[in-house]
Amino acid sequence: MDKETEQWYEHQFDMFNLEGWKELIEQAKDIRDNASKIGLINTSDQLFFVKGQLDILNWLIGWENKVTEVFKDLKDAQEAF
Repeated sequence: MDKETEQWYEHQFDMFNLEGWKELIEQAKDIRDNASKIGLINTSDQLFFVKGQLDILNWLIGWENKVTEVFKDLKDAQEAF
């Protein structure tokens, strides 16, 4: 792994350890839970809007796990050589 890529991952892991990151993820989970209450959706436009919100919130909530997975895979591949 090149130095620039490794530094990018280090910055991500530093961010994940911040209390602000943890608070952001908790807020995103709360928003996701409220947005997914389909009984409050009255039109197809609202449905598509909420679907977009949920896609973004799920991406954000899953970011730490995805970064961690990919980093581990890169390290494993690097060690295999």
